[in-house]
Amino acid sequence: CDGLGLAQELHQLRIPQLIVMREPIADQVAAVFLQYFLAAFAAGESLYLAERQARERLQGLEHQFPCASWLPIIFQNPLVT
Repeated sequence: CDGLGLAQELHQLRIPQLIVMREPIADQVAAVFLQYFLAAFAAGESLYLAERQARERLQGLEHQFPCASWLPIIFQNPLVT
């Protein structure tokens, strides 16, 4: 999955922010990130803090998936306020 390319394509939908991966990533890592992110976001954390917390928790997977915690990124659509 080309996360950044996908973000560029989705900007036409005027979605203010997207979380994408900088590079292709294993489905297992993406699923774990989503689980951590949704738990933090549902608990009331802001989008940015929930993303950061989920990204930091991915460090536990870096022995198997190097640099996994560096891949999630928030893409902000500059055309949407």
